[in-house]
Formats: sequence, structure tokens, C-alpha cells
Amino acid sequence: MDISWLLPLAGMVGRGSNAVGAWLLTYAVHSSVLLLAAWWLVSRRRLRWSPTAQHAIWSVAMVAGFVTAGVQVASPRPSVGGALQLAGMGKGTVAAVQVTRRSTDAPWPTVSAGARSLVEPPFARPVAGPAWAPASIQMMVFTISRATIAVGLWGAVAVALLAHLAVARRRLRLALDSRRAATDSLAAGALRHLVSRAGIHRRVYLATSDALQAPAAISSHEIVLPTRALHELTLAEQEGVLAHELAHLVRRDTRWLRVALWIERLAWFQPLNRVARRQMQLSAEFAADAWAVRLTRQPITLAQALARVAGWLTTDSRSTAAFVAGADGSPLVERVRRLTAPVPERDGLGGRVAHGAVLLASLCALALLPRVDVGHRGGGSQRFDLIERVDLRVRQGDSLPNGAVAPFAEPSGMKMGIRLLRLRDSAIRVIPANGESVRDSSAARHGPGRILVIARDIS
Repeated sequence: MDISWLLPLAGMVGRGSNAVGAWLLTYAVHSSVLLLAAWWLVSRRRLRWSPTAQHAIWSVAMVAGFVTAGVQVASPRPSVGGALQLAGMGKGTVAAVQVTRRSTDAPWPTVSAGARSLVEPPFARPVAGPAWAPASIQMMVFTISRATIAVGLWGAVAVALLAHLAVARRRLRLALDSRRAATDSLAAGALRHLVSRAGIHRRVYLATSDALQAPAAISSHEIVLPTRALHELTLAEQEGVLAHELAHLVRRDTRWLRVALWIERLAWFQPLNRVARRQMQLSAEFAADAWAVRLTRQPITLAQALARVAGWLTTDSRSTAAFVAGADGSPLVERVRRLTAPVPERDGLGGRVAHGAVLLASLCALALLPRVDVGHRGGGSQRFDLIERVDLRVRQGDSLPNGAVAPFAEPSGMKMGIRLLRLRDSAIRVIPANGESVRDSSAARHGPGRILVIARDIS
């Protein structure tokens, strides 16, 4: 069985790992700077950002890191900040060797490995046993670079987190399948009045469910109330709650929350994303409260409704709040304080100014921040160093191309068990799985990379 087709595949994996690793490291730098800049902007009290503006700052900062990192990695030229070279992370070696049986009387060939002739390395000592290599063995050896290991770890964790998110969202959707339409209720009439008053031209549906413990906007056109809300809240309080959830629909907070959740799990190594997502949710609640008060002119009634709904929440409701806007209710004290303040807070700087500020910061990051290159861009170190496939007649303990040693310990020609190898400079050493008949094994522990061996007895 010819396994030489794995050579270009291994090279492709190496190049892909280098590219993804470069993007991840560049994103880590850019996202840290942009999210810290967002925190600095929001914390400036003199600027007096409105909740809408704060939401815009955090949301754009979360997305901008992905964009600026992608543009820089794809660009053939570095930015003003230059490029940080991590050539050692992407370096690897690929080799394919065909070992065949040899007679003791046959002449020994000289085999060239690249530009060098075959030279027996100092640790290639003969081992006891027969004078023959066990029939014919086809073997491939390649290093797994640190970039490949790191990218593989990132991908495994990201897939696990995204799968967990998908499963949790699936459970929520199944729980909401039992919701009932509330088109004939007084709350539905109040919702239609609010939609008309706000100038919204699309239809908004209202439903009730026992699975939710707090009102929530579950999509761009549907609001779900707990069943008890129709009985325990007054009509004015229902109107305030519906206005708040309607604000989430108008502002598309549910969509932004989903994007933030995906970013948080995809870039799980960036802890600032979790902070940004929580601040996005908080500012979205403040902005929805302000929008509802402007529509209903009843801040005290909305505060009373929030206090009632907060008493319904349990620990189970927190999982729902991670997927739909408006299902959290926290921090209740700050929201009630804002609603019941004797002098309403004046609107601060708006969303357009916030968008402009963050976009300007993103352009500065794109122009000034360095990118991180794994391997040399366009050079040999970026991809696996391919060693040509060689057919060679060897005896037990003799040297293979590029310094590989074959200390075959099985006299009967049975299948060899090959285990993990180590790379020592450019030399490759093959070690039997049982560890027997291997001398000077310390030389195998100095390698910078891990080596995966695929071996098959084809005799």
C-alpha cells in the first residue's frame, strides 16, 4: 500500500495550521487592544455615553478584532507595526522511506538525502540480532509542529463549546414548543397598541409559556411571557413589560447576543470577550428600559413590574438569559434606580458617535498593531520540509536517509510496533514499541518536535 500521498497532505496541514495559528495569535493581540479601548471609552464619565452607545461600543469592539486580524493576516504586506515572527512554531519535517531486504554479500548503495550523502550518525550503533532487515517495510515519518498542536487544541475546545451551546439552545427551543398563542388576551391588545404607537410596520406575535420564568424576546418577531404574567401583573405593568421586550426586537438585541455568544466560544482563549458580552447585555437592558419609558411614559409602573418579575426568577432562568434578550432581569437595583430617579438621566452621546469612535479605533489597530506570523511567510519554514522518498537496502542498525536508524529487534519478520519518536536536529530515530535493543536512547529525548510514525509490514 503506497502511503506517499500523505506527504502533500501533511504539508497542506502544516500550512493550514500556520495560517490559522497566525490569525489566532493576531486576533489575540488585536482583540485585547480593542476591548481594553472599549472599556476605557465606556468608563470615561465625562463622555456620558448613553446605554445605546455603550452597547454599540462593546458590540463593535467584539467583532472588530476578527475583522482586523483577518485583514492583516491576508495582506501581503505588514502594517506600520510590523510583524512578529514565530518561525519555530511552524517548523516540521516529512519523510517517506522504503526499507527492503538485503543480502550480506550485496554491495551497499550510497543514498543522497537532499544535498547530503548518507552518513551514519554517532548514535547509530549495531544491535544484537539477525543480519537482515525484516522483509519490506514502508514507513512515513513527519513532525507535528507546535502550531499544529496548538491549532488542534483550539479547534477541539471551540467545537466542544459550540456544541454545548447548540445543545442548550436546542433544549430551549424544545421547551418553547409548548408555548400557546395569546392573541385574544388583553396583553395582546396592549402589544398591538404599542406596535402602532412605535411606528413598527411588521407584525409582532405574543405567546405564553410555562417554561419561561421571565418575559423574553425569542426572535425578531415574537415575544413570550410567562403564563403567570397574565394573571399576576396589572394591565399597566404588562404594557411596560411588553414595551421593554418590544425595544429588544427593535434594537435586534437577540441577534447581537447570539453573535456575542458565538464569538465568546469561538475565541474561548480571550477572557475579555466574556466581560464584553456581559456589558453588552447590561447596556441592552438599560437601553430597552429607556426606550420603553419614552413609549409608555410610566417609569414607576415598569419598575414595579421588574420587581415582581425578579421574584419569579430562579437559577434555572439564568440559562435562558444566555440565549434570549430580556430574560435575565439583573441588575435589578440599578435598573429600578434609573427608572425611579427624581430627575431622569439625560441622554448622553448616541450610538452614531460610539460607532464612529470604535471604527476609528479599529482603523488605528489595523494600521498600527503588528500581526503575528507563524513561520516565514512565503518561505520554506512556513511549510513542512519535505524529504524525498527513498528506496534503500539496509541491515539492522544501519543508517537510513537523513539520519534515521532502524534497530529492528524482531528476528521473525513480524509486524513492527512503532511508537512516538523524537526529532534531534534533522536526524530521525525509529524506536520499537517494546523499547528493546535500543542503545543511546537519550539522543531521542532532545528533539523539539513530536513525530508520528505510520508503519506497515508489506512483506
